[in-house]
Amino acid sequence: MVPSNFIPHADHLERQAPLSEAIWPDHALDIFSDRLVTLCNDGQLREVRTDSALPREVKNEVACHRVSVPQVRKMWFSDYALMNVKTLDTDEGEKGQRMARMSGTLFVDGQQGEGELVLRVSELLYALCEAVQNPFRYSNGAFYGLALPGECEETLRQGRGLIMAYAVPPAELRAAGVGNEEWMKMAFFECLQTIQNDMKEIKPKAPFSLMNLPVPSRSMLVAELKQQGYEIVQDRAISNMNRGTLAGRMLKMFGNLTGQGFTLPPEATLQDYLKLGRETLANVFEPVPYRMKALQPPPPPPPPPPPKPEYMSVTTSPSIPRATPPPPTPQLPNTPANDWMNDFGGGGVAGPPPTPKKPKTYTPPPPPKPTGKPDWAKDFE
Repeated sequence: MVPSNFIPHADHLERQAPLSEAIWPDHALDIFSDRLVTLCNDGQLREVRTDSALPREVKNEVACHRVSVPQVRKMWFSDYALMNVKTLDTDEGEKGQRMARMSGTLFVDGQQGEGELVLRVSELLYALCEAVQNPFRYSNGAFYGLALPGECEETLRQGRGLIMAYAVPPAELRAAGVGNEEWMKMAFFECLQTIQNDMKEIKPKAPFSLMNLPVPSRSMLVAELKQQGYEIVQDRAISNMNRGTLAGRMLKMFGNLTGQGFTLPPEATLQDYLKLGRETLANVFEPVPYRMKALQPPPPPPPPPPPKPEYMSVTTSPSIPRATPPPPTPQLPNTPANDWMNDFGGGGVAGPPPTPKKPKTYTPPPPPKPTGKPDWAKDFE
């Protein structure tokens, strides 16, 4: 199924030739858990399993990457397409929503076709920043692949519609290796230059509008300026010529290109562009564009709570059985003593119980008063 953001040049895609004795993997470009993206000798991208019969050169590239980068790229999408990016251009579009067009060849479901992938410049800039942190490393370089959205947000959140895009250098430029670092830096520059041109119209005094953007290769810029007739004096270029070439496109932002000259911009590495790209996303757009959030895997479910230790739960301890409470004792009704007479028609309505009398305290009698002589004394009279 062709992604909705990809515009094919033809009505139908062509059938891709399978691997055979005449067609075999020539280079490894990317690796997932058990899948390997390869560039074959016919210039087309194909996905094979890592345990397939691979040439020795490809096995060496995979082994070198595993030593340099112990982990592999994580992939949670159920289906995705491959794309060999050839050129990068920008479309005018609406202000603040300028689009990027990436032309190339799409490989999906054993078919291939030329066309253009359309996405926002902010989405491409974010994909470039992510690609810098996930390269496929060789012994003498690195190869960078882009994870790009090919569908709407809802489809992407279902794990479908991802496009893995790879900018493969032409065959005549692969003598030093298959790495695509120079294309990455040029793509960074194109994105940042497009955003800055828009910012100059919207906010001409913003810090990003006044920034002197670094170029991918200063030596290449100086060589082309000299070819166009510019004179390089220390860090300044002086000339009255300005042709519509690559250097002219790169120098639109550097101010006056007349005889007064201009200061040559600095040269940036991929890490410099990564830092500048993150700052641009945070200050101009947002740290993660909306559709790029859908490319991130869903968060894992929260772990279950740990079980309580046995010594903290009496009911789960096998050594301490739970005591069974005794059955409840029936309570007899508290009735007055004369209620039994009601069964024989006697008694009457029981009144309130009588108030108990206070017990009397015992008081001893007083001793008898003496009255004259006792009786026994009369016998001696």
